[in-house]
Amino acid sequence: MRTELIETLLKAGVVRESQVERALEYPFSTGLVERLLCLGYGSEDDVFKIIKNNLKLKVIEGSELDNIPQNVLESVPSDMITMNHFLPFYADETKIHIAFFDPTKDSCFNEVCFFTSKRIVPFGVKASVLAKALNKYFNLNVPEEFKFGKEQISDPALTPPPLVEKEPVAAKPLPPIPNMKETPKPPLPTIEEKKVTPALKPQEPEIIFEASSFSDDEDTFNDFKDIGGVAEETLQEVELSIEPTPVAEEQSTYVDTTSIELATNKEQIISAVNNELTKISKRFMLLFVKYEELITIDGSGVKIPLTVPSFFKDVHDSAKRFYGIPPKSYVADEFFNKLGGSLPQIICVVPVSIENEVFAILYAEDVENPMQAEDIAEKTAEAFDRLLS
Repeated sequence: MRTELIETLLKAGVVRESQVERALEYPFSTGLVERLLCLGYGSEDDVFKIIKNNLKLKVIEGSELDNIPQNVLESVPSDMITMNHFLPFYADETKIHIAFFDPTKDSCFNEVCFFTSKRIVPFGVKASVLAKALNKYFNLNVPEEFKFGKEQISDPALTPPPLVEKEPVAAKPLPPIPNMKETPKPPLPTIEEKKVTPALKPQEPEIIFEASSFSDDEDTFNDFKDIGGVAEETLQEVELSIEPTPVAEEQSTYVDTTSIELATNKEQIISAVNNELTKISKRFMLLFVKYEELITIDGSGVKIPLTVPSFFKDVHDSAKRFYGIPPKSYVADEFFNKLGGSLPQIICVVPVSIENEVFAILYAEDVENPMQAEDIAEKTAEAFDRLLS
């Protein structure tokens, strides 16, 4: 990802476009600025000057990283520090000061802000100073010296092989052409000699899953734990080559949404929606979009960022329903931790839209029929549309 710092380094001539492209090819889990320095493209002094003088961002000289309290180091999940190579060095009740190789990497701020619920104050620092501190506190074994024009890649597997001039190979003489003699072809068999191979009996097609697998049983989806979130449209496209096992009675998709339709204010709408969700799910939530977050208005204090990858972000951006096993992500883990209790087997996440703009998201767990949740979401959108018109 090209940040403001990368673009400024290009404009200032500190690095070239071809160098940036080459750095992007390396499978590092670190930021692009660190990759450029590891490859010997640009100097850490030039990068530090650009951060301080051109971008006018806050910087530290390095003494601030000498004795960081343990509680500050633990204020951010260690796996996030290991993955992104940043270092918190001060924290209070409302904010955290963090040293970055690239203090313009906004996506990293959003993640940290979500997990800590605190404001992030980014600082620039010389790359070698930050690298030594990371090795000191977390034993990451990252390069501590960045020499201009010399690669400093710690992993030999990631180091490109040196260019070797190939010596010209002398042309080998062609082998002599053998004396080719025509080999007589065997005679064709007569009609009497031909053997008729009996036709093979067609095999029965292998059953991947039966239509009755999608029943009302509580273990309905236990056989599909590796699928993740599967859109219902995808399941409908699968054509079985056998007759499906008959289902005794198809589940009704009807939901009585009269109370939602009769609601005349926001409180009545939300109350009616919650009453209907109670009939199809034991745990549910109606979240509203506010700026770049999803929030609740029931006082629970749940906030979900829409700038960090998650199933909530996917539903909001695509305006399409998600129904399936909860996908793993930082946001999902934190969300379920805050909810408490056991992890749901199935979740149904439905966008609530007015004129193709998602303004809320309906979340419900272990819903047997996702069409019921969609009906509630549709009536919720119509109710708010009437209220706003």
